[in-house]
Amino acid sequence: MALSHELFAAMLAANPDLQRRNPHLGRDLTRTMPIRESATTVRPEPESPEQPQKRKKYGNVPVEQGGVRYDSGKEARRHRELLILERQGEIADLKLKPKYVFEHNGVRIGSFTPDFSYVEGGKLVVEDVKGVDRKTGKKPTATEGYRLRKRLLLAFYGIEVRET
Repeated sequence: MALSHELFAAMLAANPDLQRRNPHLGRDLTRTMPIRESATTVRPEPESPEQPQKRKKYGNVPVEQGGVRYDSGKEARRHRELLILERQGEIADLKLKPKYVFEHNGVRIGSFTPDFSYVEGGKLVVEDVKGVDRKTGKKPTATEGYRLRKRLLLAFYGIEVRET
């Protein structure tokens, strides 16, 4: 089923990045080339803010507290605990989402953004909150990419990541 010219023109107006010309022919193909509706994904705008969002891969539910957005409720709770510890003087220099860049000989390899970093007993602690699968007891969010970044942080900065 081909799109009508009006619908196609509206789609092009909403998405100016779409290429309308064939670079080989140099002419406008919008009138001669039918486009199937199934080939174009146009996501409808949410009708209301209450519309349910798509489930996250690991089942976490993003939380916003005090103007700060957390990836999960567990991460928000841990941040509150760390804030209390900081007020009590047990830890210092608490940072949320610090970024560590891995660069060697001027070539950027990648980066790692753990959930928190702080100083405890004069030593820098980098902490990442991980969920635990209730059935297996394993941490499914500790992916291969995460484990690699953890090793790179140890190799580049000499810092071990504490998982909570």
